[in-house]
Amino acid sequence: MKCKENEYNEKAKKIYAKKERLFEERNKKQWELTQNQLKKISIDDVVNNKELAMKLILPKETRIVEDAYSHYGYYVNSIIKTFQRFTLDQYKRIRKNTLQATSRNMKMSEDLIENWRLLDSHLKEKISKKTTEEKSALLQKMASELMKTPSGNIISFNIEINL
Repeated sequence: MKCKENEYNEKAKKIYAKKERLFEERNKKQWELTQNQLKKISIDDVVNNKELAMKLILPKETRIVEDAYSHYGYYVNSIIKTFQRFTLDQYKRIRKNTLQATSRNMKMSEDLIENWRLLDSHLKEKISKKTTEEKSALLQKMASELMKTPSGNIISFNIEINL
């Protein structure tokens, strides 16, 4: 994109410098004003008004520079649009993946809470029928089994049970 910008800037500087030089020289024949332009405004008005002259002098070359600017704007605009589409697509993908992961995590948390409730009620029922020694042995065995996760990793937590 830098190439197109430099191309436009270079052409614009050259045409502006050429128009400045032609205006200062007052050589009206080199201004290349069209008959249509001269019908609308007198040449004397152009000679005495630099701002107007800069707009009218060298209409063909000015059009070439304006076209280069239009092309440059088109390229910049298309890059911006492409970037916006890409960014929006990435946002949608990340949002979808985040929502799916959150949903899975919530489901896993709900399942874990339900399993703990079931385990708690099961433990209370089992323990209430045992003697103190049996309760202690059973809790130790259950605690060692609970500490193993499905992946085989050991998790640590503190269990405090008052018998």
